[in-house]
Amino acid sequence: MGPLGTIQSGFPPAGGSLDLVSPGSKLIAFLTVALPSSIANRYPVNRRFRAFRLLQIQGKLGDVAYEMTRVNFASFHPVETRWQPAVNIFLCPRCLRICADLAGVDPEEVELSVSNGKLLLRGYRPAPEPVSEPEIEVARTKSVRVLAMEIDYGGFAREITLPDDVDLDRVKTDWNNGILWIDIPRRSQA
Repeated sequence: MGPLGTIQSGFPPAGGSLDLVSPGSKLIAFLTVALPSSIANRYPVNRRFRAFRLLQIQGKLGDVAYEMTRVNFASFHPVETRWQPAVNIFLCPRCLRICADLAGVDPEEVELSVSNGKLLLRGYRPAPEPVSEPEIEVARTKSVRVLAMEIDYGGFAREITLPDDVDLDRVKTDWNNGILWIDIPRRSQA
């Protein structure tokens, strides 16, 4: 074994493709030599091997991409807001009712404040990630490929302008199945 590692190939070194695998790491370098068609046709197994090897590399790249995009710093709250939660606002005869969609948000991570006639709803939602089975987590033999990432995560904020006739001293909140209900009584009906 040389300083770069071992040479693995389906050909003799004078033939076609050489894979240099450095020991103790997952870094793989490839040296590909163009083969005349007469030689390539004689070795159809090499094509299948290369196709299989490319699938392996694609899986490894998927693993690397997943690890790079994985949220490893979920406990750090970013300063910027990345998304706004959807809200429904109802003006009832006795109160203003605000319904905010906060699925996946820890109620302890939500902050409500009122300033200059505006209600500010802020917080943080961690990125949703699949839960691995214990034996898979230890072995790390199966990778997860992200096919779609449509659920917003990270810091959020939503500002709602309030009508003049609300009583901000008697605000009530209720958390039900990821929906935050905010009831603000109206002064004329208080």
